[in-house]
Amino acid sequence: MTERKIAVNDSVEALFADKALAMFRELRQTAKDAPDGEVLHQAELFAVREGQELIRQGLQSVIQDQAEEVEKKGRRPERVLAEELAHIAAESRNPGSRRRD
Repeated sequence: MTERKIAVNDSVEALFADKALAMFRELRQTAKDAPDGEVLHQAELFAVREGQELIRQGLQSVIQDQAEEVEKKGRRPERVLAEELAHIAAESRNPGSRRRD
């Protein structure tokens, strides 16, 4: 086993990194436990389901951080917030799209 240190900036990043590593280990075990001829299918189902949940949690954390920053600076116009939420909702319905800033 190769030991490697990863620097994180805060406790939220540490939690996300821990979750990603745990997910990978579960993925490896899922593939190992899958019956012959089902490895790819079982691993892919697990990766998509758990990967989406991990990304959703990461997105939720980032959005919450942004909301807290906005609150510190003062409220932004409701229209801007509504447009951002609509954009996020549209992206969640179309996983192939990516926001380009």
